[in-house]
Amino acid sequence: MTTLSITLLAVTITGLVAGSIVDFGGFNLNPVWTAALPFGAVFYGLFLISFMLEKEVARFDEDEAKELQLINDSHPAPGPKPAAENFSRKLRVRYNAFVANQKHSLF
Repeated sequence: MTTLSITLLAVTITGLVAGSIVDFGGFNLNPVWTAALPFGAVFYGLFLISFMLEKEVARFDEDEAKELQLINDSHPAPGPKPAAENFSRKLRVRYNAFVANQKHSLF
């Protein structure tokens, strides 16, 4: 069970127990407290839905991970851009020319 399922189950049990004590215990409490029993029932429904869909969600996540892996394996990583390669080549040529001019001016 996931953390969500456990949390919903805890809220369900708390709501049903508190609502049962308030409704059937014969206590003279504020009538607002009787809303705890329906809240427990609503959270029980949410717990059942999340518990039933838990395996389906896990299977879906595995399938999506496999598909993403296939996509990543089928497309090779992009190589360096030709424009950047040309720029670095031009920069190297200019630097070599500059260094050559400096050597000639020193001698």
